[in-house]
Amino acid sequence: MKKYKLILIACLTGILLGLSWPDKGFSPLLLVAFLPLLWVQDYIVNDKTNRFGRFAGLCYSYLPFLIWNVWTTYWVWNSTPVALLAFTLNALLMSTAFQLYHYTRKRLYNGKGGYFALPVYWIGFEFFHMNWDVSWPWLTLGNGFANVPQLVQWYQFTGVLGGTLWILLSNILLLEVIKSFIQKKEKKIQLTWIISLAAAIIIPISISLVMYYSYKDPKDAIPCEVIAVQPNTEPYEEQYDLPPMVLTERILTLAAQKADSNTTFVIAPESCIQDYIWEHEIDSSPSINRVKEFVSQYPKLSFIAGMPTRMMVPLGEEYDAMRAFRNDPGHFYVSYNTAMLIDGSNNYQWLHKSKLTPGVEIMPYIKYIPFMDKLALNLGGTVGSLGRDKERILFKSPRSDAKIATVICYESIYGDYVSRYMRQGAELLFIITNDAWWKDTPGHRQHMQYARLRAVEFRKWIARSANTGISAFISPKGEVMQKTRYWEPAVIKQEIYRNNIITFYARYGDYLGRLALVCMGFLFLITFVNYRLKKIKAGKKSKKVQNS
Repeated sequence: MKKYKLILIACLTGILLGLSWPDKGFSPLLLVAFLPLLWVQDYIVNDKTNRFGRFAGLCYSYLPFLIWNVWTTYWVWNSTPVALLAFTLNALLMSTAFQLYHYTRKRLYNGKGGYFALPVYWIGFEFFHMNWDVSWPWLTLGNGFANVPQLVQWYQFTGVLGGTLWILLSNILLLEVIKSFIQKKEKKIQLTWIISLAAAIIIPISISLVMYYSYKDPKDAIPCEVIAVQPNTEPYEEQYDLPPMVLTERILTLAAQKADSNTTFVIAPESCIQDYIWEHEIDSSPSINRVKEFVSQYPKLSFIAGMPTRMMVPLGEEYDAMRAFRNDPGHFYVSYNTAMLIDGSNNYQWLHKSKLTPGVEIMPYIKYIPFMDKLALNLGGTVGSLGRDKERILFKSPRSDAKIATVICYESIYGDYVSRYMRQGAELLFIITNDAWWKDTPGHRQHMQYARLRAVEFRKWIARSANTGISAFISPKGEVMQKTRYWEPAVIKQEIYRNNIITFYARYGDYLGRLALVCMGFLFLITFVNYRLKKIKAGKKSKKVQNS
């Protein structure tokens, strides 16, 4: 078969992945989407003409993965030109994982079997991609079922990496079914593959549906009334041009429409308070004092909101992302994307965003290329990389004793990261975000859908406050109980339930990813050593023949 035809067939995988992806995709397509690319790889690895190079796995997979990346995340361009790098680099990393799979199948198994290498390399890649400074796990395969959480209720045991394993296993089995018919294998073998494929698809779905329809909130779950505010502030100009107090009053006016004596929490979006506060001078902030005044009117109320803050660096100490004052280069400060709990007292609780958006809130590896720090664009209103917390901080409401995991924007797509809050005893999950940078594209809808997977993984109620949408309440089954429309001011209220459930996934996090990363290293090493030994052996044989 001509090479251009193989490329076209492989590109079908990129198209199928795009058609399957949230927010409007048909998720079950994921179970067959890799078939064209896997067929092309199998054709190449079994080709005996030597017309394909050693990097054929990368070359034939790059374009399909680039199609998928651009199709599903083109909207990143609206917030930063770094999107071009995100598309190309992310596709390259995916292709590299596929190339490693190709390398192992060709060198270790000579194209006969070795399919298990694909989930090992791919899940290892996804886990690695969640845990470095150029992290962009938006397209982790398991995220593709965010539209249909009723099919993946078992994520409470595996997290989204279990979904990745399911997708790859189903595609591999489907390839074997098709090959068994093309190669006219015995009916017994054909039937074995068909049953294996059916079991791989039907059993997880059946288990999930039973879990979905049988789940109920624990009997000891504690109800609490939560309000989510959506102020609908235009992010590029209005957020910075309007006086901070005007923005604060906009939030409080909306909250007042629903607040009463039973309200436990009001949550407002990321960066909605724009005083740009010095953390040692919080009491001097007009917006904070106004929020305290509002909170004091309600006996049970705590208020959680996002804001940019700054911290003075003590003399002689060093912090990541610290910056010198322009007029006083001997003194330094750190800027943060911060969430704060305000309960009417002066005992403020705050945390700093830890998972920063590459190229937007952090320039990766600035220790090694410090001049690049100035190229990072912080959409919260500062220039340069932001600081971040190293430890997770749990909000504890003194008025209700509730323990809240509060995550800021991009952090909500990291299941393993959120699991650390759960192990500290979090009873609810709040997400505060500002997705307006992406405009009316799939970006803000995908982000909201991914929150449904966090609800399933941890069996927690979620309250989500987004600046321009989508604000929502999500049940532990991943059901969206209420949601707002995009680009309109809104306020919603819901009675949700605190619980002390710690799921298997909450306890162990991305154990599948850790295991895959270790196996990936061993598998590559075994493949490389085996190939080198074969070459040495072949070389010795050749010399013997020549000498004889």
